[in-house]
Amino acid sequence: MELKIENKQENSLLHRVEVSGTITFDDATPSNSTVQSDLAKKLSLDEKNIIIKQISTNFGEKVATFSAVGYKDADSRTKIEMSTKFLRKQAEDSAKKAAEEKKAADEAAAAKKEEEAKATEAKAEEAKEEPKAEEKAEEPKVEEAPVEEPKVEEKAEEPKEDAKTEEKTEDAA
Repeated sequence: MELKIENKQENSLLHRVEVSGTITFDDATPSNSTVQSDLAKKLSLDEKNIIIKQISTNFGEKVATFSAVGYKDADSRTKIEMSTKFLRKQAEDSAKKAAEEKKAADEAAAAKKEEEAKATEAKAEEAKEEPKAEEKAEEPKVEEAPVEEPKVEEKAEEPKEDAKTEEKTEDAA
């Protein structure tokens, strides 16, 4: 798409630039938003402050004529341009969409906080359970030590019994 500005007038009373020109294109007639963005680049203005008044083509031609105005600031645009039913509806829709996005973001943040709280609770429970597991692991070690001691004592007792049995056999004889 090629955009040529053929006529450019400064209107200082209305704080705007009035432009008209031609657009050559290959496929379908360009949309207002694409022409608006190209004009914003050429005029060094904000896209929101450019209003396309008209784009017209002849049947079968790949050339269109356009007329547009570009305001220097948003205040002058809102004072001069008429707020049509379409523009009001578009503004309402965008406000509703922004409110819905904000609500969805708030819900997502709340859900994230809940997940974090659950995660911290789970970590706290795990921390409480871990000492119990360590205590259980230490208990068998404590049990093993006393088990070894009786084995040593039993070996020492056996010779005593043999000595007693020998004494009894001698007394009996």
